[in-house]
Amino acid sequence: MKNTKLRPDPAKNDFESIVSILEWNLAAWPTGKLNRAVDNDNYTCQSSPNDYGQGVYSTTHFRVECKSFL
Repeated sequence: MKNTKLRPDPAKNDFESIVSILEWNLAAWPTGKLNRAVDNDNYTCQSSPNDYGQGVYSTTHFRVECKSFL
């Protein structure tokens, strides 16, 4: 997981924020590839309340869409 803190940009009306990237090292995966039947899951990101209001909460469902032919 990689997190990058972004500075606010008033010209674009952007607040300070965080970009989070979740990466897989498939070489370290038990089978060396993703399995459409079992490697699906939910990932959640949550921030704390701050001076601008309540924190935010977001969940993404990761689903393997294609089959590896390797």
